[in-house]
Amino acid sequence: MPQLVPCLDVRDPAYDGVVVVTDCTIKLTGNLQPLGTVLDKFAQIFAPTGPLNRDYDDVRRFADAAVLGIKRALDAGCKKPLLVRPVDVDASFTNAEMVTLLGSLQALYVPLEIREACEDRRQKAQVLGVWSDNEDRVKQCVTLAAALEKGRYGVTMKTVLNNV
Repeated sequence: MPQLVPCLDVRDPAYDGVVVVTDCTIKLTGNLQPLGTVLDKFAQIFAPTGPLNRDYDDVRRFADAAVLGIKRALDAGCKKPLLVRPVDVDASFTNAEMVTLLGSLQALYVPLEIREACEDRRQKAQVLGVWSDNEDRVKQCVTLAAALEKGRYGVTMKTVLNNV
């Protein structure tokens, strides 16, 4: 499992790519405004959710977009992607941030057989940065997601709490 790192700055040089999961680029305001233009030092991937205003749209659109965005980042050679999920003004999907992160981790999952057989294929990414404009919210989201993913990787809860 890649290390999950909270991040408050989209220009952090620790990451080699940025995956933006949203329905439209109009939401890239404030701290995210630089993502509206191309950043030279990052592989920048826009993972659109598609429209979110239809009666059958739900939070799974964010997970699906995150999976495709992270896969695209891995194909581009990113080993330290930064996941960006802009905060919605209308807050229609209250769990979108967590679902987006879990979708990203799903794309980064490596089955046990491969982890044991091939040392060089043990993990797809070294680090997954998780951006938010709120430090407390991103730390809480990362802690919960790490605990859920550790269960998939077969690690004890004591190890989870010691590493987060």
